[in-house]
Amino acid sequence: MVRYAFTLGALLVACISTVSALPAPPRHKTEVACAPPHVRALGPNGVSVCSPPSAQSAPSTETLERRAKKTPVQKKASKKRATEKKKAAGIKVPTNRKARAKARVAKGQPKATAKDRGRVPGKPKAKPKPPMTDKKKAKVAERKDNRKLGKQQKFAGKIAEAKQKQKAPPYGMDASGALRKPQEGDMASKAWKDKQNAQTAKAARTAAYNAMTPEQKAAKQGASATKQAAKQASDKANGVKDKNRQNRVAAKAKANTQRKADNRKNANTAKAAYNSAVGLPSRGASYTSPKGNTYNGKDVRQAVYAAEHATAKGGVGYSQATGKEAKNKDKVPKEFGNRPNSDKSIPLPGVAPGGLKEFPILHNKQHGHDGRRPAPTAERIITKKNAAGNTELVGKVGHAATGDDHHSF
Repeated sequence: MVRYAFTLGALLVACISTVSALPAPPRHKTEVACAPPHVRALGPNGVSVCSPPSAQSAPSTETLERRAKKTPVQKKASKKRATEKKKAAGIKVPTNRKARAKARVAKGQPKATAKDRGRVPGKPKAKPKPPMTDKKKAKVAERKDNRKLGKQQKFAGKIAEAKQKQKAPPYGMDASGALRKPQEGDMASKAWKDKQNAQTAKAARTAAYNAMTPEQKAAKQGASATKQAAKQASDKANGVKDKNRQNRVAAKAKANTQRKADNRKNANTAKAAYNSAVGLPSRGASYTSPKGNTYNGKDVRQAVYAAEHATAKGGVGYSQATGKEAKNKDKVPKEFGNRPNSDKSIPLPGVAPGGLKEFPILHNKQHGHDGRRPAPTAERIITKKNAAGNTELVGKVGHAATGDDHHSF
């Protein structure tokens, strides 16, 4: 019995040694029983358990760096060449969003990429807008402030007109730009009393209507509807709506004609004064203000014309705080005193005060300061009328980076 057990153990050891000495099977062979292709299951990441591992090595660092340096145009061209190569080899390539999504799902990837997730079917992908420059941002902010101040000025004009006509002004903005109801200080005393009386009468009518029975309310509503229908029929028969439209069109055309006539008259007056002006620099001259801003002779000449145009209109400008038209002493062109600075120096040496006018200089803007932005406190031209009655350019002044002193440049 002992000999039989020893013989079996020796035989087992011999078998194990023989199997160990056999060559290893190829790595691509697997013990998984593969199903036919039409029922074959996919493993992780969409790779079949029956397919051999890829013999392609991972891309090198140099290749990855070269791919990262490609521009979007180069990447697109490379992708297009790869697609054409696959088509030539007979490989099916997904050409639309649905096919690409189906292929990603088959590989175990998300159905939609980040780019496709935010797109709308049938709408082209929007290109990202380039960032705004500092110059563009400043221009946008200036236009926004100008629109706000223009609305404030328009509302201030409506309030002034309502006071003049002893009527209640419309809803609109206050000095800070907030919408509110007209207050007592915005209208004349008679208009305010009329408004209070109207509110009291309305409250009385509402209380009387609420005290009626349902039958009385129905009768009142029926009578009101009948009266309103009769008025609408009468207005339609007499063409009241069209007449009102014609009146509005005629009034607007008349106002536009008058505005154009005033503009033409002011422009002709400014042109005549500019043509007879003396002391103007050449257009190619160059200047640097105390603040470091650069101007040329064209800017100075345009400022002279703009000053004459503003004078013909009676001055320009309005309060930037309230939106109302500025007082005459705050409109430009305004008086320039040529007073001594804090260090006792004179802004324009040798120029006697009296009769001097100042007007802002703006770069490449024919009509100059429009009364909004920028405020007329930076660089300015100084003009006066000579003995012959012609405009004479006396000089240019401006503030330094700090302080309120005026310096010539």
